[in-house]
Amino acid sequence: MLINRTSSGAYQDIFIKKFTNLAKKAPIMMSYIIKVEDGKEGVLVSHENSGRRYFFPFNYDMQIKDYIAEIKAVLKTNHYPRLVDEVHERIELTPEELAERLEMGENVDDLKRFEIRKTGERIYVMDKILAWKDIAILILESSTFEADQAEVGQSFQYKFNGSLILYLKKYRSGRHPIETLSSEFFGNSVLVRTLGNGG
Repeated sequence: MLINRTSSGAYQDIFIKKFTNLAKKAPIMMSYIIKVEDGKEGVLVSHENSGRRYFFPFNYDMQIKDYIAEIKAVLKTNHYPRLVDEVHERIELTPEELAERLEMGENVDDLKRFEIRKTGERIYVMDKILAWKDIAILILESSTFEADQAEVGQSFQYKFNGSLILYLKKYRSGRHPIETLSSEFFGNSVLVRTLGNGG
């Protein structure tokens, strides 16, 4: 009894349709071509910014969705943009900290009771974009806050107030620190909604 029959041509046609959809929503510039390499038929994916290339032989026994997920995992790990959300709080200095500053030569008149300190950070990976709407889907990758640990892997939809395409071009240029780019993103974005795990 025949359960399922898919030709390699049909598999590739479905792959092209689904992978093209992923590529259109990816926050990176990439191209791909189906070719034979070392006697194996597969897809060669090129990350345009770095010039790195990845060859993935077709595995016709694997579901197309899982095959594409493997390719995306490699690209996400190596090339998808990371954003750092630094959390700062206004902290009242202790009497010991004030005394320490006086001992270090700070003038009494210049001494401040409060200071802004970084208390932690959250690292997000930009998973998808809807460029024509300036929407970015971020996944919380890690956090220094204990309370956030249950949300690691959670997806968040942000609306960027500006051109997301121009922002990503600036990000890819490599001329700006990630902290500056992250601050620009979060300062010009609004959280639209939480989507759940994995986007």
